[in-house]
Amino acid sequence: MSAALLIGTPLAGRVAVVSGASSGMGAVTAQRLAELGATVVVLARRKDKLDGVVKAIEAAGGTALALAVDVTDRATVQSAAERRRAAAPRRSRRASVRR
Repeated sequence: MSAALLIGTPLAGRVAVVSGASSGMGAVTAQRLAELGATVVVLARRKDKLDGVVKAIEAAGGTALALAVDVTDRATVQSAAERRRAAAPRRSRRASVRR
């Protein structure tokens, strides 16, 4: 495995969804993905904390959307997915998902 650092914006045009993004590793991950060019959708229960993460991302030149979601509630997760689609439409190429 290569130890090369990612530089530039290899994620430009992509949307990254980060749950648990209101603090800690989730917030740092969201910020790093934004630095790499992704539009970041941050999810967590506390909207006030998410708004702070979005402000930090935007202050650094990135793009982010905060959605208050309790991931244990299927209906709120589905609603968040719909709001994400409305706010940041997916690119036409489908991403592969590993299960």
